[in-house]
Amino acid sequence: DKRQLSAGDLVFFKTGGDKQRHVGIYIEDGLFLHASTSKGVIISRLDNPYWEKHYWKSMRENKGMKKPQHQTAVLNEKYAR
Repeated sequence: DKRQLSAGDLVFFKTGGDKQRHVGIYIEDGLFLHASTSKGVIISRLDNPYWEKHYWKSMRENKGMKKPQHQTAVLNEKYAR
């Protein structure tokens, strides 16, 4: 469920056909980090119509991972709504 995502969760997308998949890392506030073939590593919004359409599932990996303390402040400053 996208409403229960936490920083570090993996988000998966079916981008075309049965075998084409894309994965990103959820950051927070509807943002995720992923690699674009044309733009390199970028941050996108899960509520973007393209990603909403292709969203497949999410997974929480390794609950022992620690979230960097500075992450929230940096992202809030850069991607404030």
